[in-house]
Amino acid sequence: MSDDGRIEEQRGAAGSLPLADEDISPQAQAAILRLMSEIPRLREEIAANNRRIAHLEEVADRDPLTPTVNRRAFVRELERTKAYVDRYKAPAAIIYLDIDGMKTINDRYGHAMGDEVLVIVARTLMGNVRSSDIVGRLGGAEFATILSHAQPTAAGGHAAAPHQP
Repeated sequence: MSDDGRIEEQRGAAGSLPLADEDISPQAQAAILRLMSEIPRLREEIAANNRRIAHLEEVADRDPLTPTVNRRAFVRELERTKAYVDRYKAPAAIIYLDIDGMKTINDRYGHAMGDEVLVIVARTLMGNVRSSDIVGRLGGAEFATILSHAQPTAAGGHAAAPHQP
């Protein structure tokens, strides 16, 4: 309630909307004040929910084992890249990698060692591409990389000679 006996509802930077005491009952005034006191808590709750949503969206796109995107995110980015390439006639390339011998590694050294091999491969791939490129684990021991704006010779060089980071 303002100094001159009027209730003011805050409207952010837009100012306030004054209501005279005689226009509203004391019970309604009290209810409005209670509702207005809830606004900061509700704003914080919305902000917290938005942070949770952003986190869940990030988790939904990440491979649970390696530091790459998962198949779902990779396919989405592949479709997006294809649309861009088709529209602007921009160059792009895809490198596909299927690691042979993973069953032998898992059988001989255990799944924890096999998982470590997958993580090392993923880190090696990610360490050899630009931050704008997409590295994804498609499943098992299958990886793929989308190289946007890459000429075929550059893509061939990436595929032929990756370096351990």
